[in-house]
Amino acid sequence: FRPTFRIDKNISNKSIPLFIQAYLNIFKLTGLEKFKQEALCLLEYLEDKSLEGHTDYCWSSYYYEFIGVKHALKPSVPDIVGTTSAINAFLLAYELTNEEKYMEIAGSAIHYLISELLEVDTYGYHFKYTPNEQEKIVFNVSALALSGLSKFLIHTNKIELVKIINGTTAFLIKYPMNNGAWPYSLYKEKNIFYKQIDF
Repeated sequence: FRPTFRIDKNISNKSIPLFIQAYLNIFKLTGLEKFKQEALCLLEYLEDKSLEGHTDYCWSSYYYEFIGVKHALKPSVPDIVGTTSAINAFLLAYELTNEEKYMEIAGSAIHYLISELLEVDTYGYHFKYTPNEQEKIVFNVSALALSGLSKFLIHTNKIELVKIINGTTAFLIKYPMNNGAWPYSLYKEKNIFYKQIDF
């Protein structure tokens, strides 16, 4: 389908952090240096792929324009999925190597999440999918941000993160459905929930 839709082959920024974490976890289990070296190469690649024009490190998930029912994502626009995945990869690298640079990159990306994607309103603390998101709350992106913030908090004494983590947790536990799952999103203007069924 690629030629039909004119989508060139390229590397997904969303997948690179997952490979990094896989290599690092295999290194942790086996001690084999080759897996650590693979991860370090990919960490350098991921660092270079941080979007230009921003004060902090941040990433988009896609190398092509993605237009769906719920989102329009561009390779030039940072999104929370790509950025939180990268945060998790750099934090794991820091834990295994004690390389301060990885902690600094993760810290910069955490600052991006808080300064550009965090919203506090009548619904509580929640995170936007992209800086351009308007009038819609996507629940899983707040959970992703919460994961990155919690992992980062282990390595820092920034007490202000606790308020954001507690606020985001309180927001999320307000909205599970009766079956234990969360709706996909909430449209704030009309207070309508969108439920997604994945295949």
